[in-house]
Amino acid sequence: MNITTPFTLKHHFCLRATIVACLIGVVAWAQPQKFQKVYGGYSYDQGNDLIQLPDTGYLLLCTSGSFSSSADIYLLKVDKQGNYEWQHTYGGQDIEGACKIKLTQDGHIAMAGHTNSYPGKSYDFYLVKAALNGDTVWTKHYGSNEWDFANSMDTCADGGFIMAGKTYDTGNAFSDILIVKADADGNELWQKKIGGNKDDVAKSIISLVDGYILCGTTESIGAGGKDIWVVKLDLNGNITSDVTFGDINNDLGGDIVRKFDGNYGIACSSQNDLFPQWYNNFILNYNSLSNSIIQQYQSNYTNDVILNSIIELSDSTILAVGNISNMGSGMNDMFLVKLNNGFYFDAGSTYGGNYDDFAESVIKTFDNGVAIIGSTNSYGIGMSNVFFVKLDSTFIGAVSPDIYVNIDDKNQVSNFLNVSVLPNPFSQNAAILLELPGPEFQHKLQFNLLNALGQNMNSNINSQICYKGTSAKIIIDDIKLKNGIYFFSIESENKTIAQGKFTVIK
Repeated sequence: MNITTPFTLKHHFCLRATIVACLIGVVAWAQPQKFQKVYGGYSYDQGNDLIQLPDTGYLLLCTSGSFSSSADIYLLKVDKQGNYEWQHTYGGQDIEGACKIKLTQDGHIAMAGHTNSYPGKSYDFYLVKAALNGDTVWTKHYGSNEWDFANSMDTCADGGFIMAGKTYDTGNAFSDILIVKADADGNELWQKKIGGNKDDVAKSIISLVDGYILCGTTESIGAGGKDIWVVKLDLNGNITSDVTFGDINNDLGGDIVRKFDGNYGIACSSQNDLFPQWYNNFILNYNSLSNSIIQQYQSNYTNDVILNSIIELSDSTILAVGNISNMGSGMNDMFLVKLNNGFYFDAGSTYGGNYDDFAESVIKTFDNGVAIIGSTNSYGIGMSNVFFVKLDSTFIGAVSPDIYVNIDDKNQVSNFLNVSVLPNPFSQNAAILLELPGPEFQHKLQFNLLNALGQNMNSNINSQICYKGTSAKIIIDDIKLKNGIYFFSIESENKTIAQGKFTVIK
């Protein structure tokens, strides 16, 4: 016997409430996310690559010298607003560096880079498989007895991995391209070397159904100087076709992406005719069937521009990120350039502060925006820190950065106060100025100074803190510091409220 429950006003109200709650959740995610974040410690930290996870948060693959006695691969998990959740480091007693992160077919992550921590070995390709919580599943290393550095990695249809970079196992002082194929358990299947009698290096590699395609730079063949080199390989790593592009000036091959139309977009940089120390950015449209460059799109920027990463959006718009000098706020800035579906460059956007800031990788995000990772010398307190920029679908600038520096220290605030140092650089005397959130901070500030190694330098200066209303001035006098860059923090009741850096030149 079927029993039917009457649909009462109470049920109607509960249903409406449920629907509204679900809609609120959908709308909350639908709101475009736009922010800038800085992470790291007191030493050298650099963002290399990133992925977005099904929970809409991000895994940030970095290289860090802040959380061990040497450089390690450094993995950060942040939520969809970029708020810090956890961190892991990977590596041994010596030096590791990161290049690429990918999701694997079995729901784990793979991280590639290089290592110098294995006994009796020089630098090797390094591959780490980890669970989504960062716990290590296994680590592998590959290469020769000479220096080997991976610059790119991709997952393959068979569950394995393909890596490419360079090796100095050449019998001369120059490098060759090195390609390593591993199975799903990280076991090496084969290695291939490609190159001539000068420097050759792979910057990117992607896996195809019938093989692999890589892009790099060669000095061994081509028109002269350095040239862009695109190489297609079969599943066993044998060359099936290759092409160089460039002129007598230096031309640098970079990231490569397979486009929806079956062609490939390549982010490149070319030496400036008028200013040989500078490079201009351009994007190539490569057809692998005809093995030819079918179009070239060059910007008209006269600044020094290097492109490092490229993606294609759902509307066939091409985006690339890299670095540009003397255009934004500082010496070098993160740079995003857009190539619309009419194949014209739109105006680029820059992100960063008064010092050097660099972009390494860009990805599409679930809310139709993009996320960029790199490094900053403008924000934070270390020699450099990880810089994460999230843009909405307009690709227009984000808000001022929130700073998560020295993440192991929980006694800090994430939104630091703005400070200014006058003059900067200086030789003997300077003033650090900041606006306090309220008068309750008066007479509660503590000033700490560190050198580039993270050593406390308070005993090498005379400092005095003066208060006026909600303003504070820290006067530095009779300085006994050597030339260099120094990092300071300002604390109140054991919480860091401001950070900055200055340069001493005598």
